[in-house]
Amino acid sequence: MIQLTEVIENTAGKYMVRSVYINPTQVVMVREDVRLGSIMAEGKLDLGFTPNMRFSRITVRGGTSNYDVVVAGDPTIVYEKVNTSKTLLKG
Repeated sequence: MIQLTEVIENTAGKYMVRSVYINPTQVVMVREDVRLGSIMAEGKLDLGFTPNMRFSRITVRGGTSNYDVVVAGDPTIVYEKVNTSKTLLKG
């Protein structure tokens, strides 16, 4: 499992961060989340990040469906963190 910082929007429309642990073998895709990046550029996201912070949307396989998690970090860096954490089964 790898630990990342997830950015979520609560029911009041405010953004918060929390730790999330993801199984790297279940990651299907990592891509940039431009929507959250533009919210950050507009100054509507005050979570203590640097102004040039980028965000990634990770698609995770979960049972019969996939779900997305938005995390703080450049997609390349997030991908490398996920990819280096994968372990191959010896068989």
